[in-house]
Amino acid sequence: MPEENPRLRNLATRKQLLIVESELNRRMLIEDGRAMARELHHLGERATHWRGLITAGIATIAAFRSRTEPSPIGKRSWFGSILNTVRVGTSLWTALRNGKGRR
Repeated sequence: MPEENPRLRNLATRKQLLIVESELNRRMLIEDGRAMARELHHLGERATHWRGLITAGIATIAAFRSRTEPSPIGKRSWFGSILNTVRVGTSLWTALRNGKGRR
């Protein structure tokens, strides 16, 4: 059996080490991707939980904001006030109902 060149043996060893390192990096990348997907899923669940409360808060702010705006006629109609109250109540009820079963 002819003697192998030590330099070729070193290159073959380095090649094997690079292949092993590449495989380790690939597996670590896959695990990092899975961890990121789990975190994004958890973040999505938290956003769904808070969505109802945020919607209710926005509806409340919009209702108070519309009440502070001056009426073009100078007097506000009682019908408009009732309509705004019903609209806010409906929005709150819908937001709370939709967020209730999502936990």
